[in-house]
Amino acid sequence: MCSKIRSIQWLLIMAFIFLPRLGANGRMPRMKVEWVPGQAIIKLKEGVVLPTDKELKNSLGRVFSKKAARDSVEVQMLFPAYETQKQGKATATDQRWKAARKLARYALVRAELDTGELVTFLNGHPDVALAEPNYLARLTLMPDDYDAVQQWGLADIQAPAAWDISQGDAAQVIAIIDTGVDLDHPDLARKIWQNPYELEGDANQDNCPGICGTDDDGDGLIDEDGMGRQPGDSGYDLSFIDDDDENGFIDDFYGWDWASGGIGQQDNDPQDDMGHGTHCAGIAAAATDNGIGLARIVASCP
Repeated sequence: MCSKIRSIQWLLIMAFIFLPRLGANGRMPRMKVEWVPGQAIIKLKEGVVLPTDKELKNSLGRVFSKKAARDSVEVQMLFPAYETQKQGKATATDQRWKAARKLARYALVRAELDTGELVTFLNGHPDVALAEPNYLARLTLMPDDYDAVQQWGLADIQAPAAWDISQGDAAQVIAIIDTGVDLDHPDLARKIWQNPYELEGDANQDNCPGICGTDDDGDGLIDEDGMGRQPGDSGYDLSFIDDDDENGFIDDFYGWDWASGGIGQQDNDPQDDMGHGTHCAGIAAAATDNGIGLARIVASCP
């Protein structure tokens, strides 16, 4: 168990030391650079005999110009046990042991100073190879969707960093003008918009689009059919009594299919028969953090 804990500690400190430098590699979203005020991490030079916390405090204090700053210094060797725990057992090929000994040269320094001043003073100490702020490396939101790791575009547009700020608005409706959408897709089925004003057939059985004698859609016409003709007009199409929301499209429960049957053969079934529309809809609005498929970018519905 102790060995596992030490391994975890080693990984954490390596991540802690190097993570702030990874932001410009093009694959990790850029992060705001932050550090703990009045703290620095130092690395002692090779060959310097590792001191105790008290010895190092006294040694480092000599570089500070003000007595108050010297008196406020606190020092903590981060991994002192790594220098001695395997003495006499390490071999030249034991890379893990070599790495562990390097970690033993790192210390955390606190002082009542501006962080920049603290780092400058510490870099002036003859035994210090490197001093830098105690950086804060914050994790960004990364969903557990199986294929999210293959979505290289998420990193390029810094989506994980954006998700930390906002995950979208569940009430926002977006339109994908494409080849339709797979209405039964497990990543999309619960997110398909449904027309709240359209019911199957002549829902209120009054033989009128919407409500008889009412300009339901506010266009100045009453009980019009899809061509704007009103009852009594020549050619009035009685089938539009099933157009409950009076928008000229009968039973448009999930929107309208303008092209799958060819021009003049549109219908109320926007089921995707090519796949491209589903692909685009998934990028924009797939259910996220559900362990399957892709991660969406914008629309945040459950």
